Amino acid sequence: MVCPVCGEPLDLEGYEAGDLLDCEACGAGDEVVLRFSDGTLEEEVRALKADPLEALRRLEEGVGEEAPKEAEDGRNLEPDYLTVHVETDGGPLALRRVVFPGAPDLLEFTLPSGSVYEFPFRQVVKTLRPILL
Repeated sequence: MVCPVCGEPLDLEGYEAGDLLDCEACGAGDEVVLRFSDGTLEEEVRALKADPLEALRRLEEGVGEEAPKEAEDGRNLEPDYLTVHVETDGGPLALRRVVFPGAPDLLEFTLPSGSVYEFPFRQVVKTLRPILL
């Protein structure tokens, strides 16, 4: 078996089916490729695994790069966002968690290309956490 990133042979000794492999030649095991598709267009970004993992942790804790703005008088009728940026091979990837009482708990990914993909926040965490650990 070869590394899908650099094509170098992978040492499979001690690995079982389903294990994540690290490539010693290019370090691909330390990276994750996130693929996004809207059914017609498919885009991908590559980042160090630790960066999106840390971004999701911060968003879960309600800590973004900018705090949500409070309504000056009365109830805030505009959704706010908690935003965290992750460096990728193509530029910054913005992760925005929608913060609005009564609204679905959503996570928006804004890719370096400008494309925006939106998913339920808990589903993203459940799907990505095992891959990023």
